[in-house]
Amino acid sequence: MPNEIKGFVLDDFIKKYRPSNSTSPEINVSIKPDVNYLNIRGSVNDRNFLEHAESILQQALPLEFNTFTVGDHHIYWLGPNEWLVVTDFDLDSILQKISKKIDLYATNQTGGLTQLILRGNCVRSLLARGCTLDVSEGNFLIGQCAQTGLSKAGILLALTDSSPSFNLIVRRSFAEYVGLWLEQSGSEFGINFVQEH
Repeated sequence: MPNEIKGFVLDDFIKKYRPSNSTSPEINVSIKPDVNYLNIRGSVNDRNFLEHAESILQQALPLEFNTFTVGDHHIYWLGPNEWLVVTDFDLDSILQKISKKIDLYATNQTGGLTQLILRGNCVRSLLARGCTLDVSEGNFLIGQCAQTGLSKAGILLALTDSSPSFNLIVRRSFAEYVGLWLEQSGSEFGINFVQEH
């Protein structure tokens, strides 16, 4: 799928966005339009499924609830038998490796999701204003992820490092809403949006 199609919802938001007068924003939001999303389902009790998934992705699926693994891909645990793979890799090259003899089910979600990366000392405070999950330090830890709400949008949130840096994945239909919510709710901290290429 062409990059201009994948990123167009937040491309429009970026064009309209006007940075605040703050010379050093406390929160930086990077928008990553050029990544692919693959939903994988299978049984954690099926050793053939787990081994096949690992051989295809060259990375193990996270089996502990609300965690993710990082390698060639970010693989997020969504439920006992469901994962989201976020990758720069071409999905066709992955999908072609799936054996029909294994109960592994994969769906390309690239057209339906958008990823933002939130960084800065005040990110937890900003998220606390609209997130239904307690993201306070000591409660939401590095390597954890969870499906939660941000104001009226459903999101997948993951803490990737101690800066802190959060990956936020949202459905395309809510992407601009989330961008506007972050802009308005983060204005007092100073917030800046950039699009990664």
